[in-house]
Amino acid sequence: MGPSAVELRAFLYPMPAADTSLLPMPARPKIGAKNKSQARPPARLAPAAPFGLPPSAKTKPARPRQPAAFQLPSWWDRAMAALVVTFFALIRVRLLNFPLERDEGEYAYAGQLIMHAVAPYRYCYSMKLPGTAAAYAILTAIFGQTAAGVHLGLLVVNSATTVLVYLLGRKLFGKAAGVVACAVFAFLSLEPTVLGFAGHATQFVVLPAIGGILLLLKAIETERLRLFLWSGVALGLGFLMKQPGLFFIFFAVFYLASSDWMRGLNRRQLFLRAGILLAGAALPFGLTCLILLASGVFSRFWFWSFTYAEQYGNIVSLSYGLQIFWGAISNVWRLPY
Repeated sequence: MGPSAVELRAFLYPMPAADTSLLPMPARPKIGAKNKSQARPPARLAPAAPFGLPPSAKTKPARPRQPAAFQLPSWWDRAMAALVVTFFALIRVRLLNFPLERDEGEYAYAGQLIMHAVAPYRYCYSMKLPGTAAAYAILTAIFGQTAAGVHLGLLVVNSATTVLVYLLGRKLFGKAAGVVACAVFAFLSLEPTVLGFAGHATQFVVLPAIGGILLLLKAIETERLRLFLWSGVALGLGFLMKQPGLFFIFFAVFYLASSDWMRGLNRRQLFLRAGILLAGAALPFGLTCLILLASGVFSRFWFWSFTYAEQYGNIVSLSYGLQIFWGAISNVWRLPY
């Protein structure tokens, strides 16, 4: 076969070569001059957009999935508080039958007389207010008039106080603080230095006092006047257990006044709330005085609980007590840390 028409045409009429002499030559950079075009890095082509997206849409590479961080459940604090209460209750259970301590015998005897409808201070004299004796009467009526019954009642009171300390710490500073606070309180309330295994009046003061402070915080938040009344009643019960419980009432009034002042409430609202709080605090003591007056033992009650107790409690003068206190603070300040 001969050449085709296309091949014959290409042989007879060849294409001229491109004349490169007419093309512009690139300018040579001068020696010592900075070439800005060379300083720039070459532009990279954008990756192709996935199907269904416009080319201008930016795509990010998929990141590997990280393992989820461990988180505690929302009820962990309640479980830990229950564990604390159970643990320290088991410690107290082992010593339920140990003999009554001196003050325990006094309160148990006074409580037994109350159970037999005999008014306090008729045959049993005490410098303390009759609240703890009444509490002993209630607890021994439930758990039995034995040493184990007294200590079992103390276990219930201490466990309830531990729960209230947990609630107060959680409300003020969070869950972790509440758990730590209740654990520390339960541990310190076992100390032999404070006779923690004996049902002293201090154990019965703390329970209504902490409850009254919790009610006060709730009353300030909700602004319900009846909660101020019940808070005062609880704090008044703490004073009825022992005279130093009065300082919890002072603290509650001071905290209420400072809180209302910071919120900008007027004096009328402040006096109204403080008055209701103080009225509730005076209610338990007032009813007790009326009962003792009707029983014919009010004069004995006043003598032992205030006249004699004042002389007993004032062995150290106020000035000497402040001097000792300031010396203790100074020694602590000088300790190396």
